[in-house]
Amino acid sequence: MEQENGRSWEFPARIIFGLLRPAVRIARHFNLSLKKLSGYLEMAYIDQLQREEKLSNSEIGQIIDKSMRTVGYLLQRYRGDFLVSAEDTALLRTVEAEILRGSQTRTSLESILQANERDRLPWALRTLCESGRVHRLVDSQEDRYEVSNRLCSWVSADIERRIDGLNHQMEATASAVFSRFIREDNGTSAVRTYSFLARSEQIGPMIEQLIQTLRAQCIQMEEEALEKGDGNRYLVTFALAPEWSALTEKESRK
Repeated sequence: MEQENGRSWEFPARIIFGLLRPAVRIARHFNLSLKKLSGYLEMAYIDQLQREEKLSNSEIGQIIDKSMRTVGYLLQRYRGDFLVSAEDTALLRTVEAEILRGSQTRTSLESILQANERDRLPWALRTLCESGRVHRLVDSQEDRYEVSNRLCSWVSADIERRIDGLNHQMEATASAVFSRFIREDNGTSAVRTYSFLARSEQIGPMIEQLIQTLRAQCIQMEEEALEKGDGNRYLVTFALAPEWSALTEKESRK
């Protein structure tokens, strides 16, 4: 059997399969065809190569075995879809995260953004200032921007913000899987899942208590790291819900 880094070829396949199963469950709920689901997978793969890894159309074509013309067509088609909204919200998060490292000028922010993102930087700064998440400091040389509050929550009833929250939660999940299964780093990453019985009226207070505890600890550690000028960025996500079988059983009764 073929080995990779001392592991069976089945190792990455089983990880990917495990990550895809939740997406397939949700897809079945919306009665998506396999063709449609495959299209979304292709969209996500190309988005990863272009936006995250910043590869050229030629490099993307080599990886997905498509011509540059086909890659250009796919990118144009997907940019007309919901990725535009996702990119806007992702830009807001990127700019805010950079400002969190210390006060930034527009020039310093432009230096860390891609060319297509720089055009939208004034919009991002204006949006963050209007929302109260960032404030502008008037300077004789060049205005600077600072984060108004540490560890701001992005919880919102707005669908775009909620989808961005989902993307961020999946990013945390992917980082945990990579750290635990690929890097085998047990010191700075952890994954825990507990299955338990409870009455529905007990769950609300439990959620509130857990979120408050997590938030307080994150704020404390971040303030200490900022004060000492040292530290790495970490992601922690929280999920609590009835088991899938209980959810689908309720659906079937409707």
